[in-house]
Parts: sequence; structure tokens; C-alpha cells
Amino acid sequence: MGIPLLITCPAGLVYDTKMGVCEFPDEAQRPGCMPEEVLGFTCPPITNATQLTFGDHLRFPKPDDCRYFFKCLKNGYPRLGGCEHGNVFNPVNGFCDSPQNVRGCEKYYSEDD
Repeated sequence: MGIPLLITCPAGLVYDTKMGVCEFPDEAQRPGCMPEEVLGFTCPPITNATQLTFGDHLRFPKPDDCRYFFKCLKNGYPRLGGCEHGNVFNPVNGFCDSPQNVRGCEKYYSEDD
């Protein structure tokens, strides 16, 4: 007989019951755990005419956290992306940057000091 084990997935991932691993919600396709529900973000419509600025996706800031952003994939689903510690997402150029270069995020790490 098996022993139950609680699996906690990292932020932005869900448990894929078929594969038995944590996956991106758009890959798991699990009812009740779809990307928009998990992330609280819906991508704008992506068509064949949409220019995907970052090769295979677009990027949008996560309004409540300077360090994170949403990637909108070709399939229309969002994924959570993030910057390494010490940097924040710069919505002007779509890349991770120093906090002093991003208006409103200058003091993001001030509590760490």
C-alpha cells in the first residue's frame, strides 16, 4: 500500500496528476488549475500577425511585485517569469534591470539591506 506524500509546487507551477510532477499550468491542462486561474492574469489575444518581442513570447509586468513578470506564449497562455535576486523587471525594455532604473521599484530590495 502506498504512503501519501504532500507535494508543494513552486510558484507558478501546478501538480500534473498524469505525469506525477510539477508542471506549467498550460502543460498540465488540469481543470481548476489553468494558467489564468493560477496566475490571475489573462494574456491579450495573440494572432499570427502578433510580433512576439522575445522570440516565442511577450512580457508584461506583474503589478504587485517588481521582480516578476508574465510571459504570454504563442499558445495564448501566461507563465510566470522572474528576475534574479537584486534585479527587477523593467517594463520599458522587457528585461531584468537594476531597481534604480525602474520607476516605482527603486526601493524594492531596501528591506534586504
